[in-house]
Amino acid sequence: MKQSKYSTKTKTVLISVSPLMSSCLSKMIFFMDSFLFYLQNDVISQQFLLLKSTIKETTDFEKIKICHEEYLDALYTQCLLKESTISEAISQLINYSYNICLTFPTFFSDPSSDPQKFLELSHVISFFFF
Repeated sequence: MKQSKYSTKTKTVLISVSPLMSSCLSKMIFFMDSFLFYLQNDVISQQFLLLKSTIKETTDFEKIKICHEEYLDALYTQCLLKESTISEAISQLINYSYNICLTFPTFFSDPSSDPQKFLELSHVISFFFF
């Protein structure tokens, strides 16, 4: 009979964390997909169409220059970069998502090897659920 390399306590942690982690990963993927879709389709594409139509309608360089500046300002605002608290929160969410993607596979290959990783994962889970 082959003996498992995980202790009973580790197996219990794995069993209890796995559904929560799966749910957390699903929520993170949903957030990232939705946010990127919003940026691409609702912000960048729409603003680019406006810029393109203005460029087609005029030959005056100054009008094109002003329109380009308005385009950049609209992108900056609608991509939520103007408000520092919002941009910091989004940046933190992206960093959490990135860190959990790095941590998740190594944690489940041997969760007892690094208790600090478990604490990091717990922190990320609490951020998305509580």
